[in-house]
Amino acid sequence: MLFFYLPKLLTTKSCKNRAMNEISKSVLKFAQLMQYKLDKNKFKESKEMNPDGKGRTWKRCSVDWLLTRIYDELVELNDAVERKKSNREIQEECADVANFAMMIFDKLNESHE
Repeated sequence: MLFFYLPKLLTTKSCKNRAMNEISKSVLKFAQLMQYKLDKNKFKESKEMNPDGKGRTWKRCSVDWLLTRIYDELVELNDAVERKKSNREIQEECADVANFAMMIFDKLNESHE
C-alpha cells in the first residue's frame, strides 16, 4: 500500500528539500553497489542490451522487456535469500533488481525531457 501513497509523500516540501540536499549513507552505498554491478555486467551478451558488442545500454530496450528482467532478478534475489547465500551476494541481487528499475525510470524520464 505504501507505493500508492509514495507520490503524495514525496510532494511535501520538506521531503523534496531533504532529497535535494542530502543523500543518506545507506542510499549512497547502495548506489555505489548499483554502479559496480552495472560496470561488472557491461559486456555481457544480450541481443537486447548489447546487439553490436560495444557495451550494454538500456536506451534501446522496451519498458516491457526491462520489467520482465526485474521479475527475473527478483527470482534470483529470492533464491539467494532462500539458499542463505552471503550478505554480499544478496546485496548484489538487490542491486540488480534496483538497476532494472532505474533503467525504466531513466527511459521514462528521458521521454519527458
